This record gives sequence, C-alpha cells and structure tokens, in this order.
Amino acid sequence: MPAPRFSKRKPVAENNGDENNIVENNRVEYNSEQKAAPEAKPIEHRAINKRIKDFPEKTDLSTPESALAACGRQIEKKNIKAAMELCWIKMDADTIRDIEDALKHAPDLPKDFNEQILDSKIIEVLTYKDDFAGVVVNSKALQGPYSVQYLGRIDGIWKYLDAPLLSGEYQTPQAPPRICKKYR
Repeated sequence: MPAPRFSKRKPVAENNGDENNIVENNRVEYNSEQKAAPEAKPIEHRAINKRIKDFPEKTDLSTPESALAACGRQIEKKNIKAAMELCWIKMDADTIRDIEDALKHAPDLPKDFNEQILDSKIIEVLTYKDDFAGVVVNSKALQGPYSVQYLGRIDGIWKYLDAPLLSGEYQTPQAPPRICKKYR
C-alpha cells in the first residue's frame, strides 16, 4: 500500500472536489487511487467451559486448551519432567528435581491440590493469528479465581509458554508462590 501523502489543504468539500490526500484534525484521507489497509484478522474467541479432568488422558497438543489440559494432568501426577516437556521453557534436571521435591514436601499445599488441578475449568481460549493463545482458567490451585495461561504454536504443536509451579527467580504473575519456596 502506498504511504499516505500529508498536506495542509482544505477538506475535499471545500477544495472543489480535489481528490488528493488531505489532513484535517489529525485524520488522513486517501485519494481514490490508494487502497485502505486490509483489516487485521480479529482475535478468535472460543468458549470451552470444560474441566481438565473432562479432557482425554491421552496427550493432545493440537489445540491450546488440550495442550494446557495435558500439562495440568502431568502436574496433578506430580510428574514435573513430563509437564516441562510440554512447555517452551526448558530446565535442567536439578531444577526439575527440586520442584518435584517441593511438591512432595510442601506443608502449605492443600490436601486436595490434585483434585483442584483436575477441577480447573478452561473457560475460554483467545487465539491470535493461529499461533498465540491466552487460555482463561478458573482454578483454586492458582492464585485468584481466574488466570490467563499463555500458549504458542511451535513447530505445529501448542506449547505452554510459561513454567508451571515456579516462584522466586522464575516467578510469573500466574505462578502460585506457595508451591516452590526454594526459588523465592
């Protein structure tokens, strides 16, 4: 698209039908030979309203919601290594082992933590350009009643863009700090 030409001419109506570009009150008008910018593809909204436990147990990374559910199932099983394999962020074996130990021995971890993970409800998915998604989740296992988890399509599959259950050095707004105090 050609760049608009700016001028200080009077509006078209006052310029006897002149079709050149004009600027009036910081508004650019294009002449009939120039084309307007194509509209950007809107963000796709899809209502899901499904609990993690309602997704198939088989790992499916074909949609943001199924990829997040797969990660949640691995966290519920306390298999952090498998959960991290579903994430874009990679961690060394020592860090993964520390997180797994923290999960096993966290005194302030609710007794029904596993059930809270499986009861987490994926409310809605907002997808931008079919490769970045925000998944709105309602969960007692996370801080606050609602959170947005971010996923990206990498090499054709959806991956969680954050590291679940981390805090401190790796703290993110949606990571529950009560899980892994060692990293505060």
